[in-house]
Amino acid sequence: MNDSSEMTLSIICCPACNSEDVQSQIVNTSFLYGEGESATALAVELRAFQCQDCGLEYVDDSAEDLKHEAVCRHLGVFTSAEIESLRDSLGMSRSKFAQVTKIGEATLGRWERGALIQNAAYDQFLYLLTFPENIVRLLNRGHSQNNDKLITNQSSETIQK
Repeated sequence: MNDSSEMTLSIICCPACNSEDVQSQIVNTSFLYGEGESATALAVELRAFQCQDCGLEYVDDSAEDLKHEAVCRHLGVFTSAEIESLRDSLGMSRSKFAQVTKIGEATLGRWERGALIQNAAYDQFLYLLTFPENIVRLLNRGHSQNNDKLITNQSSETIQK
């Protein structure tokens, strides 16, 4: 058995002709974000591919991720990776984080996958969650509310007796 670890190289195939003769390069490109006169040109550096056989030029899914990140930076909100990192730093699963924050688990998943950008109010909430004492407050609030419900239920039972 060989002690050296083998690195597997993924072969890039042209999506049009399946040629393996594809070259890539880092390119600076810009795209419009927004509509009409308020649209803003955002710049992003991404990897572009060109098939040497059929001439097709294309980008992969990572380009969309980079564009999404550029939009988040433009808007001044947390990126998908930053949201996931925040949750991970708190040691919470997506389900637990959703339970504590009352943010829908599906919504949180969309933010983390980059399928949706949170609005400014939710972004402010996420910012507050970067301070551990605020998570503790939410945990205590949830615990306190459960106790209140228990007390309320016990009081109702006492009144009915």
